[in-house]
Amino acid sequence: MLIPTSMLIMFPIGLAFIAWGSYIFFRNKRLVKKGISVQGFVLENLDEFSAGLRVKPSQMHIRFKTLEGKPVTFLSGKGSFLGNVVPILYNPANPTHAMINKNSELWFDSIVLMSCGVFFLITAVLIK
Repeated sequence: MLIPTSMLIMFPIGLAFIAWGSYIFFRNKRLVKKGISVQGFVLENLDEFSAGLRVKPSQMHIRFKTLEGKPVTFLSGKGSFLGNVVPILYNPANPTHAMINKNSELWFDSIVLMSCGVFFLITAVLIK
């Protein structure tokens, strides 16, 4: 029996998306379970421009203090306004592993990746 080319291409892509989304999901789940919640401050928004056009959406440069008082800065891939106070969740063992503590920040990427994976798997099975 000959396996269709579409299955040979789409199926591994679907599995890769699901694996990537699952990794992000469980990493963030672990952070929610063991992380510490503090307030952070948006220091600046970083945009990348090319020929006067914005080519990469805004990232936030965020600063917060650990419970021990150590200042930590990190970049978040989602944009917000300069000067905003944002809720932060950080790993006490590695404070630079921090995220904005909002459902959209924690779960959106993993849901999108796993949904794309399911789409590729279904497409691989249905296309003959």
